[in-house]
Amino acid sequence: MLPRGVGAKKLGERQRKAGAIRDRMNCFHCGRQIEVLERVGFRDSCPGCDRALHACRNCGFYDPAYHNQCRETQAERVVDKERANFCEYFTPSTRLAEARGPSFKAATASKLEELFKKRHDSERS
Repeated sequence: MLPRGVGAKKLGERQRKAGAIRDRMNCFHCGRQIEVLERVGFRDSCPGCDRALHACRNCGFYDPAYHNQCRETQAERVVDKERANFCEYFTPSTRLAEARGPSFKAATASKLEELFKKRHDSERS
């Protein structure tokens, strides 16, 4: 993550000035839908959670199943997929972010509880 006040702008400020919207992407961290003009800059950050937008987890080439977690074979390896990087192959991803909030944790816990509850009931018989 880039330090604040070093010329880092939030993407929304630049978009309001320009007025034209080309594409939409979702922040990998908070899931907020972001409108993209021409390209995502190296220092752009999410207006919702202030995370870097030019990061592997927001890229259309990001895929955990591939070598180096990237479908672009010529891209250089990036170790931290959630931090800003200078990859020239970055394209905004349109996939939805994974839900990681409290509701996701509660839903997961209830599913696990239900799973083990069923097992205990069947073992008693």
